[in-house]
Amino acid sequence: MEENESKWNAVRQFLPAIIAGLVLAISGAAGIFAPVTSGNQLMVIGSLISSGDHWEIRGRVLLDGEAVDKVLVWGVVEYANGQHDSPPAIQTDEKGGFSISPVRSTLGTEKDTVVAAKISARKDVPGTAWYKSATVLRGEDLVRAPGTVSQEIVELSPYKLLPLPAIFLVSAMLPFFGRQTRGKYLLGIVLAFLFTGLMIAYLSLGLRYVNTAGKSTDILALGFASVYQGTYVKDVPPEWMFSLTTSPAKYVAPTPLQSNPAPNAAPTSAAPQGAAASPSGATAAASGASATTLQTLNTSAQSAPIQVDRGFGAPLWVLLVSVIGAGILTVGLVVNEIGDIPPPDQPDKIRDHLQIIVRHQFYILFAPVGAIFVYQILVVGSAASSSFTVALAALGAGASLSGLLTKAVASAGKLFGS
Repeated sequence: MEENESKWNAVRQFLPAIIAGLVLAISGAAGIFAPVTSGNQLMVIGSLISSGDHWEIRGRVLLDGEAVDKVLVWGVVEYANGQHDSPPAIQTDEKGGFSISPVRSTLGTEKDTVVAAKISARKDVPGTAWYKSATVLRGEDLVRAPGTVSQEIVELSPYKLLPLPAIFLVSAMLPFFGRQTRGKYLLGIVLAFLFTGLMIAYLSLGLRYVNTAGKSTDILALGFASVYQGTYVKDVPPEWMFSLTTSPAKYVAPTPLQSNPAPNAAPTSAAPQGAAASPSGATAAASGASATTLQTLNTSAQSAPIQVDRGFGAPLWVLLVSVIGAGILTVGLVVNEIGDIPPPDQPDKIRDHLQIIVRHQFYILFAPVGAIFVYQILVVGSAASSSFTVALAALGAGASLSGLLTKAVASAGKLFGS
């Protein structure tokens, strides 16, 4: 009986460490190998084509480059007035092609023209064996009408962010399981350093992703927030913003792409009947029309005013600077702990040091929110147009947030305790 009890005590002693190790290993693997975006298994290649008095949605559905037949395809058409319409769904043919028609060109008035169409596809694949369940393949595509600008929502994979809550959870649970040893204390310091490094790495990789793979019309959905390109300050060019509020919709009226004849081109009616048109003349006319059209579009694009958004957010680089400031504070915390390592025979003192480390991680987790508050104050005070001012304020906010919140919590505790 005593032997079994001693074995059970040994299992209980090492069980929290094993669980913590598994949590960190699984979350780390998910953060490394998980895709950046929520991947669609089917590739939908669609186009929105005008056919006289109506539109058509055409395209193909592929899976690893091969056509997929009998895929259910449906479309949701968006109009300039914000209304939607959905033609009947169809299935792809043996070559993976589909054509959804007719699609109304307008909805109500001539101004309510087609802006975009979201194409969705789904195919149910039955299980090939008793141990393999049925799977559902999905895919989406968003096509826009010529001359219109709309925003496409790109869902980011939440598994990429798993290491952050996992590290914080393991750090917070260290004082509650087993004896307080110096090994736990050293693990808490390592996790605090790793937590701050991951925050900086995630924001840096996020900036790299949006600057290289992001499109100006994309809205990167995080669930609790969104990342899009815009600005909160007048006369400041759009940049990638992190917003906790709904991202603003941006639409422009469709611009008809009309081909104007070239100034020096001879009219078609001047040519003799039955005579073949000169190829060089046709080429010159087409070149003149293309140049006129491109010049018109470029002029309208340059003259378009920058839209100033309203919301609760800040540029991504501001969040990065604030977390770097918090990282400086983390280095200071580690240096202070080196000079004040608690003795191994004083578990109460070890618990106090673990409490300080966990509280520091909690404050670093909300350092971006503090940077958003500081940035919004600068926007209200008309001081956010200077990048140097914003960067200096964000760096100071990240470095001083932990100390300010610690004093605020202590003062609140004394107030309510008294």
